[in-house]
Amino acid sequence: MRLAPPRLELADDDAVSTARIETGSGEVFDLSIRVDRAYVGALDVGSTPFLPIAAVAAANMDEDLWVEDPVSPAVVAGCEHVTRVFADWWGSRPITVTAPTAEPGFPSGPGHALFFTRGVDSTFSLLRS
Repeated sequence: MRLAPPRLELADDDAVSTARIETGSGEVFDLSIRVDRAYVGALDVGSTPFLPIAAVAAANMDEDLWVEDPVSPAVVAGCEHVTRVFADWWGSRPITVTAPTAEPGFPSGPGHALFFTRGVDSTFSLLRS
């Protein structure tokens, strides 16, 4: 599977970063991240934000992942680790992520993020922090 460099499109109200993945069989899918235009400066416009979903998709299709754009080495390592865990769970094979690596273009902030789904796990995490 190949992850192409994303493209950034600016509209009046929002900014959309879209990356294309192409499978070994030639199927093509677009992945998009949309933010309010006011936050475009905080949007990572590289391939790193798309790497986790592309890695899971590649593992599901039993393909290795090739990334054209430089990505965070920590995210590459994390994606390979997750696919090893999936391989243990489901009997698939772990994938290899081949990509040029680069450190993130901006430092991490001091905050934390939580994807709150109102489920048991995210409620526990919210109450704990």
